[in-house]
Amino acid sequence: MRVKVTLVRSDGSHDDVVVTADAGARIGEIADTIARVDPSAPGAPGRPRTLEAQLPGQDRPVRLPADAALGEAWIGSGAFVASVEQSMPGFDYPGSDAVRAAIRIEGGGTVELTEGSWVLGRSQECDVVVDDPMVSKQHLRLDVSEGIEVVDLGSANGILVDGVHVQRLKIEGSQRVVLGDTAVTIESRRPATITGVTPKAGPVSFTRSPRVEARYQGEEFESPEAPRRPTPRSSPSWRCSPPCSWAAACSS
Repeated sequence: MRVKVTLVRSDGSHDDVVVTADAGARIGEIADTIARVDPSAPGAPGRPRTLEAQLPGQDRPVRLPADAALGEAWIGSGAFVASVEQSMPGFDYPGSDAVRAAIRIEGGGTVELTEGSWVLGRSQECDVVVDDPMVSKQHLRLDVSEGIEVVDLGSANGILVDGVHVQRLKIEGSQRVVLGDTAVTIESRRPATITGVTPKAGPVSFTRSPRVEARYQGEEFESPEAPRRPTPRSSPSWRCSPPCSWAAACSS
């Protein structure tokens, strides 16, 4: 997968670069590689990084989830990107602190989420912690914007919706899912302020003008004459004469 982007550095300088990576490569891995190989702005080793991307039509960058795959992230040719440390604070803009989703855990409490990407799992390092041994350490990711995109992060027991395993789920209202032995209700909430800057998951269309080639008019050729079947020729009668006839002729 090849993506042509403009790399923006903290000092304001920028260069056009081509990112060539597998569609399954993680955004965090790409950000670390960019910081390591960029000779103009080497990154500090050992600090997890991610990308901030600004696509055409957006008025400010958006921080991408570090664990998202390149093929499903909000990045495409023509974007402006920056490799930043995950510990750095994100951008503040009107409506960025508004509650966009609520997670109700059965037997637990309710967690309210703002716009962004959040990880749910058993590990204490997750944004939403579920105390269930059947839940993976990092079970799923929630991409919260105008709706909610739920993505399975390769969990052992998966995500069950009405008894069916799903890898990805889009929620615009309310949906009950089962993770391990725990039921979780995910609810989307629409704030009063619409930011209009949150990207949507999926590939970004390439914006280069199309190149139209002239239609091939074709050429006419005369068909060759079909070969004729050869006419069989009969063998001379003398070839069929018995040997005794030759002997009689010689004696006379």
